[in-house]
Amino acid sequence: MYSVKLIFFLFCCFTSSFADEDFLGCGGFVQVDKGVGLDLSKVEIRLYTKQGNLKYHTDCAPNNGYYFIPIYDKGEYVIKVVSPNGWSFKPSSFPINIDRETDRCSQGKDINFLFQGFSVNGKVVVSHGRTSGPAGVTLQLIDDTTNNVLQNILSEKQGQFFFKNVVPGNYRVQASHSEWRLRSSEVKVSVKSDSQSIVEGLDILGYPVQGQVVSEGEPIQNVIFSLFSRDDDATSHCGLDAPSVSFPVEEGSDWKLVCQTLSDLKGQFQFPVVQPGHYKIVPLYQGENIRFDITPATFEFDVEDSRLILTQKFEVQGFRVSGRVLEHSGGSGLVGAKVYLNDKQVAITNVGGSYNLENIKTGMYRLTAESDQLGFDRLNVRISPTTPSLPDIVASSFRVCGQIQLTDLAVGRKARQVIFIPTSTKDSSAEPVLVATDDTGVFCQLLRPGVYKLEPMALESEVAAGLKFLPAYHEIKVEREGLSGFTFSQFRASVHGKVNVIGSTSNVAVKLASVSQPTRLAQPLETTTETGGFFDFNHLLPGKYRLSVLQDDWCWKAKTIDVELVDGDHSDLTFEQTGFAFAVSSSHEVDLAYTIDGQPSEDLLTVKTGTSKHCLPRAGHYVFTPKSCHVFDPPSIEWSSDKPALAHLKSVSHRVGIVVRSDHEVTDLRVTATSPNGEAASLMLESVEKPSENEYEHRFVFNAPTGETLQVVATAESLLFFPATLQLTVGRECDDKAGTIIAQRGLYVSGSIRPAISEVQVTITGGRLTQPVTVETDSNGQYIYGPVNLDGHPILDLAATFSLDAKKRGYIVRPDKAFGDFIAEKLAEISVLVLDRATGQPLPSVLVAAAGGVGYRQNSQTGSDGRVTLSSLNPGEYFIKPVLKEYRFEPSSKLIEIEDGATVELQINGERVAFSCFGSVTALNGEPEGSVSVEAVGTGPSHCAEYQEDATTEANGQFRIRGLLPGCEYTVRMKIGNGFNKNVERTLPLSTSIKVENNDLSGLRFSVIKAVNQADVMITVDVLEPEHLRTIKLNLFREDQPGVVLQSLKLDNSPLVILPVLPMDGRKYFIQLESNLGRHNYDYQIPELSFTANTSVQHLSLRFHPRRKTVDASETTQVSVRGVLMTLLVGLAVYYRESLGPLLNRALAMANNALKPSRGGFAFGSGMSGVPVSSGHPNNPVFSEQELALMDEGSSVVKKRVKPRRAQ
Repeated sequence: MYSVKLIFFLFCCFTSSFADEDFLGCGGFVQVDKGVGLDLSKVEIRLYTKQGNLKYHTDCAPNNGYYFIPIYDKGEYVIKVVSPNGWSFKPSSFPINIDRETDRCSQGKDINFLFQGFSVNGKVVVSHGRTSGPAGVTLQLIDDTTNNVLQNILSEKQGQFFFKNVVPGNYRVQASHSEWRLRSSEVKVSVKSDSQSIVEGLDILGYPVQGQVVSEGEPIQNVIFSLFSRDDDATSHCGLDAPSVSFPVEEGSDWKLVCQTLSDLKGQFQFPVVQPGHYKIVPLYQGENIRFDITPATFEFDVEDSRLILTQKFEVQGFRVSGRVLEHSGGSGLVGAKVYLNDKQVAITNVGGSYNLENIKTGMYRLTAESDQLGFDRLNVRISPTTPSLPDIVASSFRVCGQIQLTDLAVGRKARQVIFIPTSTKDSSAEPVLVATDDTGVFCQLLRPGVYKLEPMALESEVAAGLKFLPAYHEIKVEREGLSGFTFSQFRASVHGKVNVIGSTSNVAVKLASVSQPTRLAQPLETTTETGGFFDFNHLLPGKYRLSVLQDDWCWKAKTIDVELVDGDHSDLTFEQTGFAFAVSSSHEVDLAYTIDGQPSEDLLTVKTGTSKHCLPRAGHYVFTPKSCHVFDPPSIEWSSDKPALAHLKSVSHRVGIVVRSDHEVTDLRVTATSPNGEAASLMLESVEKPSENEYEHRFVFNAPTGETLQVVATAESLLFFPATLQLTVGRECDDKAGTIIAQRGLYVSGSIRPAISEVQVTITGGRLTQPVTVETDSNGQYIYGPVNLDGHPILDLAATFSLDAKKRGYIVRPDKAFGDFIAEKLAEISVLVLDRATGQPLPSVLVAAAGGVGYRQNSQTGSDGRVTLSSLNPGEYFIKPVLKEYRFEPSSKLIEIEDGATVELQINGERVAFSCFGSVTALNGEPEGSVSVEAVGTGPSHCAEYQEDATTEANGQFRIRGLLPGCEYTVRMKIGNGFNKNVERTLPLSTSIKVENNDLSGLRFSVIKAVNQADVMITVDVLEPEHLRTIKLNLFREDQPGVVLQSLKLDNSPLVILPVLPMDGRKYFIQLESNLGRHNYDYQIPELSFTANTSVQHLSLRFHPRRKTVDASETTQVSVRGVLMTLLVGLAVYYRESLGPLLNRALAMANNALKPSRGGFAFGSGMSGVPVSSGHPNNPVFSEQELALMDEGSSVVKKRVKPRRAQ
């Protein structure tokens, strides 16, 4: 027994109202810099769908560029700015995905378009009537006022160029090229309110043509090249001088000489300016008595719009030279100098320094000369027929000699070195030269002309040991002759000085120590001052030394003196005694008054904390007394210069101060301090100070030891003190402000509004307020709040403690000079009334977009009274634009200028010019379907066919398509395409046609059929004998897993098998039939078939006809299995015709292979092939009875579910 899956749906028809959905506003500015006279009336903002359909377009405010676009549906859009050609905006378009949550419009953010500028375009052309030019010309846009280069570009194909983002102003366009010459290279252009085009004034004269001439691979100079042309308009002279060599004119030739040029040292020649065309070059090379042949003799070529380098080289085809050797440049010749060519002596100079070379071939040579007292450079010369005279060989260096004399160094005599350092020479790359002496110290060296610094060299160990030469260097100027007599000798020095003391005393010891490394002295030297305090140290090597005076108990202006012996003696060194050293240790910084031998001193001695030394000016007996806020024990100390010793000072208590602050002087103020042992003491009032108006400070002082904790309390009539008890711990230092106590009376925050205005809200924050407090002014414009210090916290300054803010709609309220007072100014307002032109009644839900003033923007919707009030406006211009889809307004926008405090009334009339259609989308079971995209596509006349509007159903399945034009017909359908309605296969009906008149349409209903994501496969096995069915088993395989059996199904008594549900994934499967019939009795083949899971329903067939190997006569008459089966089924159908009629009809159809799959149901047909039968064309669907009932509005179908059963 087998069954077929049958699905019945019940469609419930209902009608519900569609609620209007609010639209979303997208806005921003077309921003233009001040001073740019941009006509914003030429700029339009357009809204396109992602597919490029125009949804809305609007202009922008002429005063500030503000625009506003209403968007009614979610989706992807593009906002574009449209302007005349050449105008640049950034960005030019802005893609946006409206999701009503994260997009810029939903978040209230502006989408701005910044005007970048206009364009300046044109073309660089070639002279002589050509209309195109080359690419690669550099063009500069220059500000004609400041001469600043604003843009650099290169010309493109055909010489075209384009400057973008050019702001209004006066400019110059300059054309240039590193090689090409221009006839006119600059054009002035004025940009005002639009883009500009340059049609003439930038002309190229021509292009350079370059070639080369050689001889045996080497370049040849001074070869004449003549350029010929047949064109009468060819550029005259090519930018060169007129031709100097004439050529005979061939009879009948139309070639004309244009210009001539010569090859240079590199053998290269160039015609700088050659206009495009066809040309011929003729070369010529000759001397006074010789002329050389050149190949090729002529060469023709074409010049296009670029530089031309000739690939064809010209070659010169198949001589005594002389020279001179000079003592110096411009000097006389040198006789007897040897001349070398390629390092081989070839001549000796004669009178005048001249020489001759015979039998020389063209090539490169090394040329130089040699002499005893002079030096010469090696010359690399090119010798060819063009160089009959060789360059002069000029002396480049001269001999310089001197000697080093050493007589006082503990090292043996040996060869040394000197260095010549160039300080001023013609050769900036000249390097220092090291020269070695012989054993006697004599040295010589060849030097080029210039100024040199000659220095003797010494080893580091010698310099460290104190070796120094005098002089340190010689400055030598080498010109045109040799120099000698430069000597160097060793240096020694002495140190002389004096010691000055206070009073008369014995001699003082002075020590000299070397501080150089290595040391100049094995041991420090000591000496004692002689009469008058003088001392000397002699015969010292150069280096650094330190002089020290050996007396530690005295004070010295400088106890040590550093001296460095460089190139002379040192004298007039002086040690100066300044007093006697007094050492003291103190616990605190303190000033000491003192007496000397009983005589008081007016000076004070400042002692720092810790141990310190001080210099006393006189000898004697001192008594020191501390002057400090600290109390010391003992109160004074004694010290004597005859027996100096370390003195000690230690404090035992410190000065402590308490400050009581109030807004008036308190005469009955008392302050007491209580110690830990309960002993209370009244503190002494030291002073009363007035640091500012209404502020007094009462200062109390006392002495207390370190670490003592005191409880300080202030008392007075009618005052509160904060804190009530001040706990104070005494530190190690004096503190005149160890604690502060605040005395206060009750405080209120109050003020007034000027002029007097009631119901102004004043918000108070700060202090100990846990949240802001708001109070309103009375009819006199006054307010008060408080007291604000009931919780006991001190408040010294209300203005510093509290912040006040006042506001009232329609007013600007700002603080006055006094704290708490405000000044109010009434603002202007605009009242907008929107009426329906047809009825004269107020029009609600109209969006009124306003922009203007200083950064003002406001989008408001009219209420049921059709009115919007824009209040709190500053004086200025305001752009007002009403927006409501399907309506046209008069005026469409309005620019209003409003004065300070004024009220302007504006009436706007709206006329409905488009209408909407309302409908719903449900599933087959009547459940609403949300997020289904529907569209209305215009049909008929061309003015209607270009329109398309769309909408998306809400969660309740309702939709509204807006903006349908009256007089047009539309086809309403489900929207198709990538990204739309992926889960919907089709709707019932597929589409509906509507015609729009002057009213809205409603009642459109669609039912969706969801896309099927699974494949049902049914297989019929055709057999000759019914008993063969029990021997058959079907195995299911998948193409990517051929060895794995996915399912194995037995047929039993039924020829129809339904496979388990397969995913509709497009994969390929195959079925293999197996039978357990014995091969010894039957002869048969195993059939197979394959299919692809790409349709919802497929019906396949297999044929299995086994044949017995031996035939029995009793079996010749056979009964048709089909006939028996059909008779049985018909009988059952008649008996149970009422209850099983529909089911038997469907099962019988499938049993006869007449089942055809379709998207919405099944259609009966015939055929038993193994090929799947696909569904009908979408435009000609085949519907089941249930689907047909769904489309009948008056049908009443009983909802009933039939569970499918798998074949057993």
